Amino acid sequence: MKKLILNIFTRILWIRARQSIQQNNPKIIGITGSVGKTTTRDFLSTILSSQYTIQAAKRSFNTPIGIAFTILGIEKSPYSNPFRWIHLIVSVFISPLPKFDILILEMGADTPGDISDLLSCVSIDYAIITHITENHIAE
Repeated sequence: MKKLILNIFTRILWIRARQSIQQNNPKIIGITGSVGKTTTRDFLSTILSSQYTIQAAKRSFNTPIGIAFTILGIEKSPYSNPFRWIHLIVSVFISPLPKFDILILEMGADTPGDISDLLSCVSIDYAIITHITENHIAE
């Protein structure tokens, strides 16, 4: 039941996240790999922010819901409290969308197909693969 509710909230957030991408038409950078995603994200954000408005997570949001959080500028998850989730959803739809030129996303993979799932949510313009260890190589 919990997973179903989280799925519903994720889909609702993605409606607004897609509106944000459509409104901003940003260049999107996807970062993946076994190690170094957050460091690479922080490095790129720092370098690019001197010339562009950057949207990037403040935390390691690298799942479908985390990527929606990043796009919408949500910095903290409401965890398992359904009332906080409802408040978050309402806030996202009544607040103005953040404006940005470049969107930097971390894309995590725990199981085969995770990156494909993330790419079904958002199309990236540039991909960075930091490092892949044996535990991320599918047989």
